[in-house]
Amino acid sequence: MPIIAMPAAPIRVEPAPIKGSRFYGLLSPAQTEEDIKAHLHRVREELPGATHYCWAYCFEDGRSISNDDGEPTNSAGPPILRHIHGSGLVNVHIIVVRFFGGTKLGVGGLIRAYGDVAGQALREVEVISRPTRTRLTIQHDHDLTGIIDGVIHSYDIETITIEWGADVRRELAVVDESYAPFVDELNERTAGRVRPEETN
Repeated sequence: MPIIAMPAAPIRVEPAPIKGSRFYGLLSPAQTEEDIKAHLHRVREELPGATHYCWAYCFEDGRSISNDDGEPTNSAGPPILRHIHGSGLVNVHIIVVRFFGGTKLGVGGLIRAYGDVAGQALREVEVISRPTRTRLTIQHDHDLTGIIDGVIHSYDIETITIEWGADVRRELAVVDESYAPFVDELNERTAGRVRPEETN
């Protein structure tokens, strides 16, 4: 069964200053862009007045982005992201905060510094693992709610969102090995009235 690894909880590392510049590495679990924004907001409040807040994230669906936040292009965010990819962790967001100490490090020095701080956080974080999941959405009439609840509860399925309107719309995360049986049973129990759509 395919397994993914991700951080269990946030962690902060504070390596020794480099030529007067202080660096802080703050790693947090993250599964949505809202999680990223919230983490950035917390870090800016926790460490106000820093020169740069450089970051990168990687989600289990393959999306990943990095940000140099004013440092020379590709000298901060991409090195952080390379360390995340090298670790094999997903659903992770790392912010490396720099307080400039008066001495320029050069592009090479910045690449090493940002990468090393991210690497330290990744080495020290507690890791948890779980089976890989596929995200899908289903829409159904209200009269099918009881049937669909029963099918969902028969499998290892996480309900991410549920919206009640003219009909019911659910976003689910289904363990990969349960995906085909779940879809087959859903089709059988609803006489083909519900058609799941993958959202990954």
